[in-house]
Amino acid sequence: MKRIYNIKVGCLALTLLLLLGAAACQAPGGEGESSTVGDPTLLESEQNSLETESESESQGEGESEAVTDSVTEQPSESETQTEPPTTEQTTAGQEVPDGEIVTPSAQGYTYPDMVDDLAALAQTYSECFSYQSIGKSVDGREIYACVVGNPNAEHKVLLTGGIHGKEYLSSLVAMKQMEYYLANRAEGSYSGLQYAELLDTHAFYVLPMINPDGVMLALCGIDSIQTPEVRETVEKIYADNLRDGLTSTNDINVYLAYNWKANANGVDLNRNFPLSNWAEVKTGILAPCFRNYKGPSAGSEPETKAVSAYVESLGKIDALLAYHTAGQVVYWDCGMTGGVRQQTLDLAKAVCEHTGYKLIYDKHLDASLNDWITLDRDVPSVTVELANVIYPMPTSELEAAFEQVKELWVITAQLFG
Repeated sequence: MKRIYNIKVGCLALTLLLLLGAAACQAPGGEGESSTVGDPTLLESEQNSLETESESESQGEGESEAVTDSVTEQPSESETQTEPPTTEQTTAGQEVPDGEIVTPSAQGYTYPDMVDDLAALAQTYSECFSYQSIGKSVDGREIYACVVGNPNAEHKVLLTGGIHGKEYLSSLVAMKQMEYYLANRAEGSYSGLQYAELLDTHAFYVLPMINPDGVMLALCGIDSIQTPEVRETVEKIYADNLRDGLTSTNDINVYLAYNWKANANGVDLNRNFPLSNWAEVKTGILAPCFRNYKGPSAGSEPETKAVSAYVESLGKIDALLAYHTAGQVVYWDCGMTGGVRQQTLDLAKAVCEHTGYKLIYDKHLDASLNDWITLDRDVPSVTVELANVIYPMPTSELEAAFEQVKELWVITAQLFG
């Protein structure tokens, strides 16, 4: 059972408020379309901009901001979804049962939920799972890195989630995926590869929640902030965004739930990685905001510093799978050349073939984790946009999203070794 936190009451109250708002605002979608919930107080033009969340928050996210200062986003890719293909069954044609540790809470999937689940996974699967803090967020929360499999293995795969606050579902899927392979390592298999062999020959390095402050702001509101100075910063960003017409809601918690992607400094972490040509990247936002502000300098944020240092400490990495929401699309092209370009495209095609997601060929460059790790470190990487375009994201999206991507560890391992 998960621990009960003082903040839980505030989270529950915010959840009820947002559920009521979502029920009133959700637009009906036809077959093959996703229904989109938006901030009910936004002007129509503002809402149209915010509804394009099929953008890949790692490699341009479907935005044109990498090449222009316009804040207008491209149309949602979620309308072009295709049904996932039938995939192979696990051992003996039967689905191996999932574990039962990682589950959403009434609030969604909060930082305390993750902390409890990490401890439980470590206690239950100590022989092939470990985790550590690699740094602290702006508001003092630990940023955790997990290792599943053989830490001495030659083959290393990096997987990330939760770099954008309101995209908490990416953290939940990453956590659920770790538990799935751990719980089924003895008997499970896919595409001819036993999970036991997979975890013996590979190390999967998972950063499930890179932006814990952002997740807490989106799920639990302004009262989730732990320090007065940080609260003052977020409140100022909201006031500035309201003044500048980036939102029209008079409720800061509604603003946070529907919009917030940044860290507690108002910096979009996925625009802040120390790319060699970071200074040339244009995002259209020049001051702290709920999204897309790239920060005062490359790698300025504590979360970015922690992740960059950790990735560098790992040495050679086979590939990166970066989980985001939403839109059921895959982004891959940040302008790389040479062998890493073909490797990245091969990975993107394999992910799309398995999940049924749409492959996006547009080139994007915006100082994301993917851009940095591919362009500066020659690591193939893709952005996997989970689920449909609905915000605040309901936990009902978990089952389908997880089923679509749960075997990607095997797919990636078979592609690279």
